[in-house]
Amino acid sequence: PPSGDPPAASSPEQVRAAEAAANSAYESLKTKNYDAAVSSFGQAVKTLHARSALRKDYAYALLKVGRRDEKGVGVVLTQG
Repeated sequence: PPSGDPPAASSPEQVRAAEAAANSAYESLKTKNYDAAVSSFGQAVKTLHARSALRKDYAYALLKVGRRDEKGVGVVLTQG
């Protein structure tokens, strides 16, 4: 959606898929598979964008793979 517009509501199926992606991301972090974590977090935050802890952990994973220029990384890290 354009900046300033609220995101569209997610279906229960989309939320379940995003939660599964988030779970996968956290499992990937446990095994230090940061590339897989970044991919899974990226999928999850599209639907679960309101979860600040998820966004923070996504930023952490991005930093671990050296992607410091990603949109939102700096913002997320300075908000906490």
